[in-house]
Amino acid sequence: VRRFVHQYGNVQETSELSRQILSYLSSISKSIAAHKLWKEDAADFRPSLESWLYGHVRPHIDKVLWTKEAQTSDREWQNRLGSLQFVTAQHLDVSCLVDCDAADVLREPISFLRSLSKYHSPYDMLQCILRMYHDINAALKQAMNRNGGDKLPSADDVLPAIILTILKAQPDRLLKSLSFVEEFSPAEYVRG
Repeated sequence: VRRFVHQYGNVQETSELSRQILSYLSSISKSIAAHKLWKEDAADFRPSLESWLYGHVRPHIDKVLWTKEAQTSDREWQNRLGSLQFVTAQHLDVSCLVDCDAADVLREPISFLRSLSKYHSPYDMLQCILRMYHDINAALKQAMNRNGGDKLPSADDVLPAIILTILKAQPDRLLKSLSFVEEFSPAEYVRG
């Protein structure tokens, strides 16, 4: 593993870097899964291996992804988010959040979204995004059922709440994080 970490540093193209890392992870995961000591725990081991590996290669990946163009796009994105801070739950037709402080109700999902860039591996980032999604659903369900009932949020509620969460969180380097997830996630992570 250490030998691989030292070899990847010469690659400057995102797609080639992604191909090498994913190929290596697949190969080492198969080797671990085939070993008699790891057979039962191989699926649980891969996320830990990925976190460790990406923790070591991430600085180089960031240099490759964080180009002048990416930095310009990120500045434009942050400016756009800043200019949309007037948007409220009412603007997005999220009726269950209109009568309350949406930023407070969505505090947990906002926190998860702000922490996204702190994770090293695509798996960890996707888990963070999934947790944000579940927390948005939970917050919407709680807001919808303040006065009793058992309503569930629909996609018409969740999508605007996600938009509102992104606006309120104003996450740093969100576009870079999403590019990283898109480029470096194995196909099985981004299905569904």
